[in-house]
Amino acid sequence: MKIEKANSKDYYISIYSSSIKEDTIDRDIKELFQKLQKRISLKGFYKINVIPKEFGLFLEVIKIEDAFYSSTLDLKIEIQKEKEVYFQTEDYFLLNPSFPIFYYENNYYGIIDTSSKEIIKMIEYGEFIFGEKLKNRIQKGQLVQ
Repeated sequence: MKIEKANSKDYYISIYSSSIKEDTIDRDIKELFQKLQKRISLKGFYKINVIPKEFGLFLEVIKIEDAFYSSTLDLKIEIQKEKEVYFQTEDYFLLNPSFPIFYYENNYYGIIDTSSKEIIKMIEYGEFIFGEKLKNRIQKGQLVQ
């Protein structure tokens, strides 16, 4: 699992596992956040955009409100199967040439599809990008192919 602080109140969380099943995803996400609540000081009302893929879950954690939540945590979980996850790497040849590849600030970005389970073995050569962070980079990036 990788936790990245996007700004003072939002997070990106990548879970490299397919152990969370679709029919229990809400319950499993809530259990995960109960464990993370103290670890990363979560309190307030958060919208969790969940992007499920065969090789893991990608969570965009967006704080909505905190005025009425002095020490509690409330979650609104939204499953977003249609959202894409890209792999960011300096090595163009790690990406699948069947899909669009973008170049932005010395990195290449390629879509990770369901047949890309092997990309987990190469995580040391890049990182997964999704949500608003991805949107900004793709909009500013240049299409390579």
